[in-house]
Amino acid sequence: EIVVESLLIQTQTPLVAWHVFSFAAEEAGSEALPYLESLWQGWQAQGYRLVSLGELVADLDRESLPYAEIRRGHLPERKKTLCLQWEEF
Repeated sequence: EIVVESLLIQTQTPLVAWHVFSFAAEEAGSEALPYLESLWQGWQAQGYRLVSLGELVADLDRESLPYAEIRRGHLPERKKTLCLQWEEF
């Protein structure tokens, strides 16, 4: 619950128009479901509208977005190789 509370505190006052929340269900397992439900309810109470990435991308002005190189890499807390944002161009 501490993680849920921390995330909800950080999203109380929106700094940007939208947030992307990534969750690795295959690593967390079904025991994470109650935490996800709490997050979902908390974000809805904060006025967020939860949408798919497809819906989010459809509403973006792609010409005004910065571009960055994507490379494969590792993060210390993750076992698998990830795609990581690199330098903007």
